[in-house]
Amino acid sequence: MAPKKQYSRTSDRYKRTRKALKDSRKRRNTLPSGATKYTWGMNESETEEFFNDLDVSVLRWPDEDVRDSSQDQELVEAEDLNGKTTSNNLGQQVSKNNSTKSRILAKKQSKSCGICGHHRQVNHSNAKRKENTEKLDPFTILSDEMILGIFKFLPRHTLSVCAQVSKQWQIFAYDESLWRCVDMAKTKLQPGILGSVLLRGVRVLRLASSMVCSPIFDDNLNIFPDIVPVCQTSDCPLKLCYLDATLCTFEENSLLCLLMHSRRLICLSLDSCTLSLSILRAIGQCQDLRKLNLAMCTGITLQGMKALVNGCKRLTELNLAWTNLGKESILQVVQNLPNLTKLNLSGCRVCLTDEAVLQLVQNCPKLTHLDLSDAIQITALSLSSIAKNLDLQQLAISRCYSILPQAFHLCTQMKSLEKLEVYGILNTDGVDLLKKELPGIKINSCLFSTIARPVSYKYDGTIWGITCEK
Repeated sequence: MAPKKQYSRTSDRYKRTRKALKDSRKRRNTLPSGATKYTWGMNESETEEFFNDLDVSVLRWPDEDVRDSSQDQELVEAEDLNGKTTSNNLGQQVSKNNSTKSRILAKKQSKSCGICGHHRQVNHSNAKRKENTEKLDPFTILSDEMILGIFKFLPRHTLSVCAQVSKQWQIFAYDESLWRCVDMAKTKLQPGILGSVLLRGVRVLRLASSMVCSPIFDDNLNIFPDIVPVCQTSDCPLKLCYLDATLCTFEENSLLCLLMHSRRLICLSLDSCTLSLSILRAIGQCQDLRKLNLAMCTGITLQGMKALVNGCKRLTELNLAWTNLGKESILQVVQNLPNLTKLNLSGCRVCLTDEAVLQLVQNCPKLTHLDLSDAIQITALSLSSIAKNLDLQQLAISRCYSILPQAFHLCTQMKSLEKLEVYGILNTDGVDLLKKELPGIKINSCLFSTIARPVSYKYDGTIWGITCEK
């Protein structure tokens, strides 16, 4: 097909054409309101040349039969897209919706205009709506496993925001696999927040130095009132197994409510928390408990200690440092926990005696780590009994002033001993002499005890060796 002849804007033909158009507009605009209007035209060759100059063409209106068939076809496509009609009632729908067909035909003609000689896209709202319905959500292409794999890289607060996007995203964002280990340390948890997080299937939770407001569960959940009878393990909805609440502040009965519904606990740290008889009884109901840290806690009574040791028979690590235990409470510990391997009774001062140590040696033969620091009543008799009956790896007797330095040679009988802590008893020269006498043992290498503690010396992102994420 030969290309169209182009004319410059300075050519005579172009000027004549433009002048003719202006004159025709003037005549049309100056006609009186009641005057008769006439159309003008040229012969066919001049008309075609004139249209070529303006880069336009004649609009060819289709025949009636063609228009009807195209309208019917367009109507079928439009109605099928909306899911409202089928081929069976096509005739009835065509006869009742003439105006609809006209709009659809106009829409089709507007997308491909024959006057300008090329296709032109028109931004109609209906066209946009049709295109939007055909767009696919990229997440619908991915499998559930892939979406969860993406969500695993998001922090917890971002997951909570994602859960508000849609119901499908809420299912993914609250999936149990994304909430197994949660770190909520150093935060203030408003009422109901902690409970909503726990119900997502949390197994490992760190609340160190946090403040938990009451109630911990939503008031609308009738199954979680603040004070309820302790539920059975099989009926317990919470899956919490590891809880670090070191230096955590609980309002009213929040801690009691949390422990009542956490029957699956394996490791628990309530370091520096305020306890009560009810709380100790709730701890005693956790029969699977292995590690318990109650260092520097207040409110431990004899009745509470009896309930704890009678229920937690599987304890292997127990830290009761500086809890102001009485003699009877200490005897409850040493007589009823035969599976202990690590025990910290430091800070008992005058309440821990040689008699209690002798019973401890007889009833807890599996001990490997023992801390009796600041027990000023025990003597070399206790050290001799320990050396003969236990295979300890670590022994701490710091500031046990009733044990004379000459008695430390008894430690040579402990073949498995690796570390010995004697802070405050020997001066620098005495420590050097003891190191020479015990060459295979580390003297004063650990300043603080790590028995049953979730974090050893510095938090490295793990509690009891399990990684927690914000």
